[in-house]
Amino acid sequence: GPEGNPIPGNPRIAVLAARASMGLGDDIDGDSKQGPLLTCCVYCVRLCLLFAEAGVKFELVEIDRNCKQSWFRDAFPEFLTPAVQGTPGGGDDSGEWFGDSNRILQRARETDDRVATTAVIRGQMTLTTAAKLGETLKAALVC
Repeated sequence: GPEGNPIPGNPRIAVLAARASMGLGDDIDGDSKQGPLLTCCVYCVRLCLLFAEAGVKFELVEIDRNCKQSWFRDAFPEFLTPAVQGTPGGGDDSGEWFGDSNRILQRARETDDRVATTAVIRGQMTLTTAAKLGETLKAALVC
């Protein structure tokens, strides 16, 4: 896992990631090579896009959904993504991980003016409705 604490103001964001091919040579993968890890969680993507649009530098930590790293379980027993270490979004700069995308977003808005300005909902969509649509899309992509 990552070493030490993140730089204050530049949090680490742990995101759920997956590979299109594991490269195992089985009936599904055939002779395909192991594919790259790609973020596959709509909540993780939403948080990263918001931070990027707000100009918050962050370190992306990909957590492989098929091979979840033990260091992450040890560091964050909730073992959920997205999770943030550092500020904005996390509890503080002590090195503790903080989870739940809505709580992360709320803390980031409260502690960082750039996020607060960027996270303003300008249309008719609510976060609840967007989350429901995201779940529908996620379910459609699994099929």
